[in-house]
Amino acid sequence: MAPIHALDDEMVAQLLSFAAPRDVEAFTCASKFTARTVLPRFPVWKALFCHRWETLNFCLPGARSGSVPLVISEQVRKFFPSGISESRMYQLLAHAITPLPAYADIQQTRHYRGSLALEQNVVSLHAQPVKPFEVVDFGFDGDILGDDRCVRSNVAFPTTFHVAVFKRQNQQTKSFEYHVGVVSSGYFEISITKRSKPSARRVHGEDPGWDFRSYGYHGDDGQMFHSNRGRQFGPAFGTNDTIGCGVRRNVRDGRSFVMFTNNGEQIRNDNSNIECVHEQWYPAVGLDSSDAIHINFGQETFAYDCVVDEMLEECADNGDIVQRQLQWYAIHDSDGESASDTSSNSGKYSGSVSASPVDESDGYDEYGLVEDYDGTEWRYAASDANSDTEVWWSEGEWSD
Repeated sequence: MAPIHALDDEMVAQLLSFAAPRDVEAFTCASKFTARTVLPRFPVWKALFCHRWETLNFCLPGARSGSVPLVISEQVRKFFPSGISESRMYQLLAHAITPLPAYADIQQTRHYRGSLALEQNVVSLHAQPVKPFEVVDFGFDGDILGDDRCVRSNVAFPTTFHVAVFKRQNQQTKSFEYHVGVVSSGYFEISITKRSKPSARRVHGEDPGWDFRSYGYHGDDGQMFHSNRGRQFGPAFGTNDTIGCGVRRNVRDGRSFVMFTNNGEQIRNDNSNIECVHEQWYPAVGLDSSDAIHINFGQETFAYDCVVDEMLEECADNGDIVQRQLQWYAIHDSDGESASDTSSNSGKYSGSVSASPVDESDGYDEYGLVEDYDGTEWRYAASDANSDTEVWWSEGEWSD
């Protein structure tokens, strides 16, 4: 059998880009030619980073081909020893990727409320059929408005530092880039557009956000609800508006705060400093209108883009915590490139983090956060003027 170095370098790189990360590492341990000649010349680990991110989270169109640059943030680069290659950075970052909120889990809404219940009929609005884990456009397609109805994300934002990717526009070149960082907070946005549908019959039901495990910003009156109590919070919102919701983490003192944005501006007032339980929180959208909802977890540029800078900066003075929480994978020195790193650096990539997916539950038309908890129903979100779209955070481990 011919030795591996008898193959064309580009062919070897192409083959490795389709292999599993652990297999690539095993291959480089067995072949110094691969470790010292192929990997430094070809973006194999960048391709594997993209593949793993797209498998666990959302697609990165153009990242693998290079038409949309993938950029590692300066804050993350400072965690690595000087002189380490970008290939090595992507190798270690690829192992630290965990599942994050990436799509609207409308299947869970149907599962919890009953797939045949017309009043809970939330559907995908994509022009072409997409897989359940690709749904970011959705709306209420039932005949009865009112009652409790919401859609939450596939998983909750973790409480620990994690690898994140955000699409941004370079302010100098005006071209788009994907920025890779390590953050502790989470943020998402929804855009609301008018959707033609026959008038629906309204029934009396509870408004979203009326329990202590969720925080909701309502579009019809601009109030923020928590624990069945509402207070004036920000402007009302509806069609053609983009509303954002985030949970800011301080991992050093174990505190979390909910924040909301309206059309690219953070809502700031005496009531906007909202502390919440330092737990995992689901992004969630309450639905009580037939308007179309588009949800963005960073696969597109945010209207409130400065939130990305704020989150990327979170790891800057927390290197000790990042080292403990992030899943840096210990790679054997014989993998070639690590052989050039000093043994004292190997400890820099130790530690672990758990982003265990949290369980399920129910929904509505608003915007916010819902806690990961064990037990009863939840509601809250961001609400759309004249109907009830809401955005919110919700916490909890949910069960049927």
